[in-house]
Amino acid sequence: MKKLRVIALFVAGAATAAFAAPYRDLTATHEFLIGTTMHFSADEGIVDEVLQVMQQGGHNVWRGDASWSTAQKNAASPVRLGASSQAAVDASCKYGIAPLLILAYTNKIIDGRYPVGSRLPPYVNYCDSIVAAEKGKVHFYQVWNEWDGSCGVTPEVSALKENTVPNYLKLLRESYRVIKRNDPESIVIANSVCSGDNTLLECFRSGMLDYCDAYAIHSYTRHNPERVYNRLKNLAEASANFNNNQPKPFYLTEQSWITHTAKVSEATQGISEAMQGDYIARLFLLFKSLPSCRGVMWYNFNERGDDYKRPTLFWGMVNRDMTPKDAYYCLASVAETVKKGKFEKRLSSEDKELWLMVYQMPDGSRTLAAWTEKPGIRVQVILNRGDAPSNPLTFIKCGHPVITRNWGFRDQTIDRLDVPVDWKQFSFYTTTRPVLIGGLPKDFKVEKIAIHLFSDKK
Repeated sequence: MKKLRVIALFVAGAATAAFAAPYRDLTATHEFLIGTTMHFSADEGIVDEVLQVMQQGGHNVWRGDASWSTAQKNAASPVRLGASSQAAVDASCKYGIAPLLILAYTNKIIDGRYPVGSRLPPYVNYCDSIVAAEKGKVHFYQVWNEWDGSCGVTPEVSALKENTVPNYLKLLRESYRVIKRNDPESIVIANSVCSGDNTLLECFRSGMLDYCDAYAIHSYTRHNPERVYNRLKNLAEASANFNNNQPKPFYLTEQSWITHTAKVSEATQGISEAMQGDYIARLFLLFKSLPSCRGVMWYNFNERGDDYKRPTLFWGMVNRDMTPKDAYYCLASVAETVKKGKFEKRLSSEDKELWLMVYQMPDGSRTLAAWTEKPGIRVQVILNRGDAPSNPLTFIKCGHPVITRNWGFRDQTIDRLDVPVDWKQFSFYTTTRPVLIGGLPKDFKVEKIAIHLFSDKK
């Protein structure tokens, strides 16, 4: 069976007798993950159609629930993935997309309560059975999801306040033990918190990072991607204090902006589809530049309805019938750079809201991704190749087709036409929608940056 680019060697004895996390960074063995959440467990979508659309959009991972309540109907029944989830897992290899399964939530076997204390062993048995059955097909497991946010339980159970950090750590430790026993090459991802950074820091201080290969994080916000990046960069750096002075690998497993502009409430005010496209491209390009980030997953792949009075139906990058939105095409535009490129540097500029990000590609060439955070302007960037060969360039405005461009620029306007060509220069404009220039030589320079007022009506 095809291995989906997750090739990891397990070193005997790497896990301690207490099954603390192995010293080898298994997350470094796969390419950067680009994907989304899809609710196959709820029987959403046509499996092959969804996976085919994901593949064409550059995805190499999907994330979804391995619902315990679906996998085990009663204490005496065997544990197996629900039919829809199993169909998605089995079909994923054909499309070169890795499944990431969330091992959650509660079950009537434990009266719908949290799996803590005497209720923990049935949950561990569920984890044990799922991983044993899916070994070779699934390499990524997230242990629960938003534990602190009462996800998957009733308000009555939530009121019991059993979802504490110490209880989660006990669950994670035992789950980690059985997952690694069944599949030492698997990557175990700790649950994301949803009640704030202090809760995540409490998890760090309490030893969570010793029982996972990476942690998950969610960052829903109305702020732009650059604000998200700066916040999570600080948290990643903080994790080093609890991980032998090295930032712990993490996956941004849920992030999105609603495309819903009807003002139902302040909290759910959304953005335009065009702006969502801008944001998704910038988000993935930014997090590729953060060394401890191993992947980003959008929430959600598909919209889940059409009722404008329910804004949270509109997270998706495609409509509920798989009609792509701007975000789908913009992610596809950056996918190759994010998956295959190696972030090299951000070029300096006096304008701190101008991002000029350089990625080294496998063939040794450089790709420059450029955008501004400021709406209503466009930024002209003039590059110079120096003495490097005048090789063709690829030009992508995110969400649009790739075109081929060549070196050479005449700095003409209607009032200034008698201008010679400078064959070492290349000029382009960018806005809040990133532009990618590929095929650049290693030592290209930014010769000039000019800001032009512009009403960018999308």
